[in-house]
Amino acid sequence: MAPETGHKGHHRPAKAPAPYKPAGAGPDDWASRHPLDPEQKIDLHEILDGIESYRPRRRGW
Repeated sequence: MAPETGHKGHHRPAKAPAPYKPAGAGPDDWASRHPLDPEQKIDLHEILDGIESYRPRRRGW
């Protein structure tokens, strides 16, 4: 094969891909501003508030 045609086939990219970052994770993420305290009880009524109007983004199995 002539060198001007370039490499064909499987090869590793020259640059490493960006590290994985979950969607929504960032400095303004709610969870990063509210760390869990093992001594504090979680208010389930606050967590479940509005669950009746929740619509998932995807259909179930």
